[in-house]
Amino acid sequence: MKNEVILYIAASLDGYIASVDNKLDFLYETPDPQPDYGFDRLYSSINTIIMGRTTYEYIRKHSQGQWKYAAKKCYVYTHDPNRFSDNEVSFVNTPVDELVKQIWADRPGNIWLMGGGVIIREFLNKNLIDLYDIYYLPTLLGNGVQLFPQGFSKVNLLLESCSKVGDSDVLRVVYRKKKWLKVV
Repeated sequence: MKNEVILYIAASLDGYIASVDNKLDFLYETPDPQPDYGFDRLYSSINTIIMGRTTYEYIRKHSQGQWKYAAKKCYVYTHDPNRFSDNEVSFVNTPVDELVKQIWADRPGNIWLMGGGVIIREFLNKNLIDLYDIYYLPTLLGNGVQLFPQGFSKVNLLLESCSKVGDSDVLRVVYRKKKWLKVV
């Protein structure tokens, strides 16, 4: 089994994952029937989920009391992990590279990096994202929470695929981290 960190996420065409007030309404404006975004494929391929606190709070607020990712080990990044208590997730503030090593030592397998932007930037700075599976919706928000917020180091990627999702106007772009060969 591979050990990969997978950024699986939807964004507006101009690169926002939420509006300024952290709302995701634009994600649900896609006409019926809803296209297959490959969620079941992704979910069955992972063992662990990592997300930021704002993403966690959004999910909790909209989950009607039931944690929808109970079948997976979930980690939530926060500056103050002791401030929170939830038996279904672990709150952490460990450096991202150390957490990934710890996860793979305990539970080998793929990790879904869910978001948001701040935690994505931390993973970018450590070049830990192996696969970028991004669904671009046909919406321009003009402002909001950036998919890739400023302040990360350069990352080189290889295009794996680019395709229209079903009959929708959604574009799926998949990039893989470029692995450099060392010349000796």
